[in-house]
Amino acid sequence: MRGNLKMQSDQEEILTIPSSGISDSMKASETTEPVSVLSPSESSLWEKCHQCNELVFSKTLIRNFYTCPYCQCNNALPNQYRIEQILNSVEYKYLPTKQNDDPCYLATGLLGSEEVVVLSGLPQSVAPALQAFEIVTEKRCPFIVFLPDIQEPDLQNLSAIDLNLLVLKQKQLKGLLCLTVLTSPDPRFQDRLISQEFSPNFPMGDILIVEKATETEMISLPDNGLIDRVSSRQELSQILRHLVNWSSN
Repeated sequence: MRGNLKMQSDQEEILTIPSSGISDSMKASETTEPVSVLSPSESSLWEKCHQCNELVFSKTLIRNFYTCPYCQCNNALPNQYRIEQILNSVEYKYLPTKQNDDPCYLATGLLGSEEVVVLSGLPQSVAPALQAFEIVTEKRCPFIVFLPDIQEPDLQNLSAIDLNLLVLKQKQLKGLLCLTVLTSPDPRFQDRLISQEFSPNFPMGDILIVEKATETEMISLPDNGLIDRVSSRQELSQILRHLVNWSSN
């Protein structure tokens, strides 16, 4: 029931999705066909850093989790690489159907020695989020959610009804650790000012972590108590591992 990773060439990784073992709401429409885990921009040899505009060899950028080696800017990290960064062993990876074209990824696996469920990306429909809560409830394990910049105009927010449903689902977890990581932060974070009206249109976890826009900047925690931790991208996996181990003791 594991997805099989096959190397087609030096430029592309292929994920083959099994035809069974994945719920209907998230299984691919053609389970016998390999699904590329590379975004269109990653098929080129070079990518441009959005901050310093330097061209970076694509493989170097991938190995560095999309942190620019020149200016240390954390460029947007594709959801599939976000999961690979956090989980040292991926058990299952659930991909959206081609019909709903939802950009988020859902996976289960090991973070250190602890099993966790990871949802990376803001869902555009309630189906993948509901499935994530179902898996967390069944496995009784920590839940980690990566949410992108709330200011991105192309992201379709969930409806108020969907959001209330997810809030109720989260309350039913009863004692299970829920972690939220804000990625590609709004410029307000860089000014050390965080609005009290901040809302990513998704239930917030017990612990809220903000990922730095650049690895070198120094950001202090705001006074409003909304943010629990500010982390560099390169340290994030270790921080999450410590929090998950702490919750299991």
